[in-house]
Amino acid sequence: MISFRYCVTHITNLHSSICIFRKINNKIIYISSYSSFKNSLVNINNHFKTQLIHSPDIVNNAISKGRSNQTNHILTINRTKQNSIYKKKCKFISTHTSLCKVINKRSSYFGTNPLFVKSDFITRNCSNVRQISSFFERATDSLYTNYVNLIYVISGSTPVEFTQDSLVWLHTYTGLPWWATIVLATSLLRLTISLPLSVYQQNINAKLENLKHEMVGITTNLRRKSKEDMFKYEWSEEYTRRMYNRSVRKAWKDLIVRDNCHPMKNIFLLYIEVPILILLTFSLRNLCYMFPEPNIYAYEIYNELTTGGFGWILNLAEIDHFFILPILIGLINLANIEIAVMMRLKEPTRLQKGFFIFFRLVALAIIPLAPYIPSSLSLYWMTSSAFSLCQKLLLISPKFRRLTRIPETESELSHPYSYLYEKIKSRINFEAQLMRKLK
Repeated sequence: MISFRYCVTHITNLHSSICIFRKINNKIIYISSYSSFKNSLVNINNHFKTQLIHSPDIVNNAISKGRSNQTNHILTINRTKQNSIYKKKCKFISTHTSLCKVINKRSSYFGTNPLFVKSDFITRNCSNVRQISSFFERATDSLYTNYVNLIYVISGSTPVEFTQDSLVWLHTYTGLPWWATIVLATSLLRLTISLPLSVYQQNINAKLENLKHEMVGITTNLRRKSKEDMFKYEWSEEYTRRMYNRSVRKAWKDLIVRDNCHPMKNIFLLYIEVPILILLTFSLRNLCYMFPEPNIYAYEIYNELTTGGFGWILNLAEIDHFFILPILIGLINLANIEIAVMMRLKEPTRLQKGFFIFFRLVALAIIPLAPYIPSSLSLYWMTSSAFSLCQKLLLISPKFRRLTRIPETESELSHPYSYLYEKIKSRINFEAQLMRKLK
């Protein structure tokens, strides 16, 4: 290995000349240009009387790091990991690193020292690589700046300030501690907005499911009529197929208009719940960080948050040091997903399986992220997830569905809770058997 205290190199034209700098004991020694890289290595070897390198003669990657094409770093390359480049005791001058591929056409040895590369190696446009690296740095900085500006704009927006003032009003009017205020506000929003929209969504889904069964008889009649018209009017098979598809689409649209159950109405719940989540999240964040105006009024609310907790989280403006709330958030979200999977009577498609796996990963990814946010936010997320779980269990009840006038369907279970219990039991037994096999 090359062992220099501070070694800085710059390679301008690797076919013609190489300039190498070395700094030892605060003395800079300049080695003049050489006609070839091979001669450079030989002269350096003779000058410092040390073995230059002990690595394979083919080097895949090298890093050129510099500023205004004046100075670069010498790097040492691990023998066992050719793709791993280690900077050892190098004084970094520039602000970015550019990757430069160096290709050795053939290996060569000089005496007992294997050469790093031979003189006829190729560099692939190092300046362009530097430009690309600089471009990505500028793009990253721009994205970060835009992200910060977006957070600032949302935090200071009128809807967030209105939600923030509403939370303060609810806390003042009820006289409850802040943890109870957060739980009460979340429950009220869920009961008055999310639950009715979820019932409406289930109503739409039930109507669509019943319409699909009704469409079976309609498509049969349309298929028979299309065959009759093909022989009657001497239509081609392609034209008959087009007319049949057009008739099916028209019949489906007529049924949707008749029952007022357009599939796009299912996304109403998403359009309402996501803004509520954003508004409450940023409102609680503003209260914890005294934003947008850190005045005496904001400081007073902050002091109330520091003493408005419960149990192990007395300070709602700080993180949960015991990580109980983050773990509960992840487990409750995971339970929501698993219940949705277990209650499906049909085998999910490959796309649906992919979505379920993605949602599971998201639920688990929240666990390591939630400890970095204030406890008030974790409490809100946990309460919202718990209410969503209770809401999901309520909506599968046949009595509640009849009470809310959700149409009965063929996929509806008469005893959903017993079915869910058996599913959970079989899942636990399967996991236990799998663990025994692994042991």
